[in-house]
Amino acid sequence: GEQVNLETPVPTTRDVVEWLQLLLEESVSTLKRHAKCVIRDIALLDNTTIPHALKTFIESTPAQLCFLGLKMLWTTDTEAALSLQKVEKGILPNKIRKHKQILETLVGIVRGHLLPNQIRCCTESLITTQYHQYEILLSLQKCGKKIKSPADFEWLKQARYYWKIDKDTCQISIADVDF
Repeated sequence: GEQVNLETPVPTTRDVVEWLQLLLEESVSTLKRHAKCVIRDIALLDNTTIPHALKTFIESTPAQLCFLGLKMLWTTDTEAALSLQKVEKGILPNKIRKHKQILETLVGIVRGHLLPNQIRCCTESLITTQYHQYEILLSLQKCGKKIKSPADFEWLKQARYYWKIDKDTCQISIADVDF
């Protein structure tokens, strides 16, 4: 299975309840640091770097963080396209092409060299997620001028992933509910 090493070791010299609390706090802290790195790395993907960078990203990142990274990238790209579509013509089709390229790259990774089972399983899950996200982008494009901003319900009804800097945590939003 996958392993994420704690940034700071938690000594086992304390009583069990105190040790478990410290272990939980360090686990959360470590995952937040990893998540911030994933968000930074995935944001650097552009149409020229996707094929090589995405494979490297998947091979070096735990599966759940790969999922989080792609969901956050999709959310950021889609909201930017919806916000700027009136002033920057063609931005939504450009984002659609980018996410289609991500999908095709993921498929290419699975069809390519023999992969360790864990990376193959992760990539297959990412393909499913990415295909769903790509389909949503296409449906938003079909809505055309009906969608005027990221505040439109056609967008708000989707599961959207954000990193909330003020809370230092990931927030998942669906409609007007935040998790």
